[in-house]
Amino acid sequence: MMHGLEFLHVKPGKGAAFVRTKLKNYVTGNTVEKTFRAGSSLFIWDFMWNKLTGTIPKEIGNIATLKLLLLNGNNLSGSLPDELGNLTKLNRFQVDENQLSGPIPVSFANMTNVKHLHMNNNSFSGQLPPELSKLSNLIHLLVDNNNLSGYLPPEYSMLQGLRILQLDNNNFSGNGIPSTYANLSRLVKLSLRNCNLQGTVPDFSPIANLSYFNLANNNLNGSIPRNFSNLPLLQELSLQNNMLSGSIPAGKGSFFSSSIKSGTTSANSVSGRAPRNQNSVLDLREQIHNLNEELFQRVTQQTDERISKLLDTRLAPLEKTLKRSSSAVPLPPPPPPPSMSSDEGYDDDEDEDDTEDYS
Repeated sequence: MMHGLEFLHVKPGKGAAFVRTKLKNYVTGNTVEKTFRAGSSLFIWDFMWNKLTGTIPKEIGNIATLKLLLLNGNNLSGSLPDELGNLTKLNRFQVDENQLSGPIPVSFANMTNVKHLHMNNNSFSGQLPPELSKLSNLIHLLVDNNNLSGYLPPEYSMLQGLRILQLDNNNFSGNGIPSTYANLSRLVKLSLRNCNLQGTVPDFSPIANLSYFNLANNNLNGSIPRNFSNLPLLQELSLQNNMLSGSIPAGKGSFFSSSIKSGTTSANSVSGRAPRNQNSVLDLREQIHNLNEELFQRVTQQTDERISKLLDTRLAPLEKTLKRSSSAVPLPPPPPPPSMSSDEGYDDDEDEDDTEDYS
């Protein structure tokens, strides 16, 4: 079902201005209209996961009270209006999963209360605005899967509240990763996969909360910083398909130790082997292979035990009857083994111990 969204900001000769909205269903022809007059308050504009088409009306920027603008998961196209930067009370801006293009407006730096900027999975292009570093309340910056170019703004190191910085699958023109990003002390996830980045890997060990770190599929060189071994909460590290060299850091921290769930450095020139245990792997593919073999062995063993238990349960009464019988009449042959799908004769609770989480 396809829809169109229209805005009209009206300034009459007399009286206060107002905004008239219209949502039209292109299939049925039905139209829903709503007028917002001066003094009225609108806090949430939620049209997530519909099939809206057309462009984002610039008049939305006149809704000064708006706190949530949720337009993700539609078929919106065109560029982001500069007027959206007037939404100074906005908390969350979501336009991901659309067909939007053009640059990210510099005016977004005026959204001083925004915490979430989700603009991933579109076709935005151009330079990431360094001015976004003024957004002191920003927690999530997601602009992955676009056509952005230029450089990574070092100014983003001023975003002290930032927890997720996700810029995968863009083209930052062979530029490097600013070393000042190590000052993002509250960062939990840093994902710069497939961004055409060059240069060395900065030392991010000062970011104690960092748990997800992905720099795969770039052109990074040099060695892995030795202080990475001191990251206490690191759960996933991906450095594969770069030009890294040297040795894998070893230390008393959690790097490739009991807390890390997956780590990959393949297609580099690093040497050495990290400590390994049931939760620690250097090659995730090897872990998956070993896990599949283990699960197959468990299933096979349990199936054999169940069949044996079922046979014992069914044959035992017949054997007792045979011993008690004094008749010479031969007994019929025993019944065939029960079907593998039979649930008779075993308790489902026996499998509860095999529900280990391998995620």
